[in-house]
Amino acid sequence: NLQKPKLTMNLKPGYWGGQVKILQEFLKKQGYFPKNEPTSRYFGPTTKQALIKFQGANALEAVGILGPKTRTLINSLLSD
Repeated sequence: NLQKPKLTMNLKPGYWGGQVKILQEFLKKQGYFPKNEPTSRYFGPTTKQALIKFQGANALEAVGILGPKTRTLINSLLSD
């Protein structure tokens, strides 16, 4: 029984680590993160732009920061 990845914290530009990588992989699967751009564990401008697009497409405040509402939505999609 493989543990599904889950976002457990709020994330914003400048953050680094495994949580950012989960977010990037999710955004890539959804088509918001550029395919030719490697996921890096670093929350930089590319991740911010991808998150803004995702938020805008899902009627969330498109701020480019991963807060509780965006995190809840992504976690529900990750667990599918």
